[in-house]
Amino acid sequence: MKRTLNLSLMVALLLITAHRLPAPIQEVPESPTPKAEQSAKPKHKEVGKNSDASTKRKAQETPKIDQSTNCKKFDGKWTGTLNCGEIGAVRITDVISDSGTTVESSAPNRNTYIFAATCTGKMIICNWTIASNSGTTTGTLNPDGRTAVIHEKANGDHSGLGAYDATGIFYKVSR
Repeated sequence: MKRTLNLSLMVALLLITAHRLPAPIQEVPESPTPKAEQSAKPKHKEVGKNSDASTKRKAQETPKIDQSTNCKKFDGKWTGTLNCGEIGAVRITDVISDSGTTVESSAPNRNTYIFAATCTGKMIICNWTIASNSGTTTGTLNPDGRTAVIHEKANGDHSGLGAYDATGIFYKVSR
């Protein structure tokens, strides 16, 4: 009986001190590798079989449009002065409407132009072409909601307008 008790204690001691086996190995599906950031330069629209894919890519490159109240804050009549290269300082009046998506721009003794714009909620972006000159105008609303920093960059042309890069403060004069 003593022998059985010793054998039982020895087996119990071995079982208690035995190392446990590790948990079974499970394969976890890998998450996809993050895509590299898209180039800021817009791609040209392709025509043909892949035009749907090209449209989807263009939608990804365009800044996300925020039609919230932030875009509506841009709506109204704005006025300010920009140094437009060879033309000199020009007093410009912009009427922004449709939650920052339409800009009607005019200057004394000049034509009035209507441009499509994009509002990101923090900034309004307008690409424009007048005669053979083109450029981009951006507006960033200041915290006071009554002034904005306007930056305009013209590429220049052969009609004498020339290239310029101008920044000015515009004031909201009416809603």
